[in-house]
Amino acid sequence: MSKELMSAEVFKGLELTLQDMKDHYAPNATDAEFALYVDQVQANQLDPRKREVYFVKYGTSKAQI
Repeated sequence: MSKELMSAEVFKGLELTLQDMKDHYAPNATDAEFALYVDQVQANQLDPRKREVYFVKYGTSKAQI
């Protein structure tokens, strides 16, 4: 079985919300920081799953995208 077919079968019907994505990719982000992150991802057609973009935040400092 190919990886593509296996992935399609495993995740069929699974819907991810923005909150799910925030919890996984940017758990320490504020809503405003995550909105900016999503905007940058979409504007530059980047894919965080392919590690094309990162969200970095240390403690209470401002986030770096």
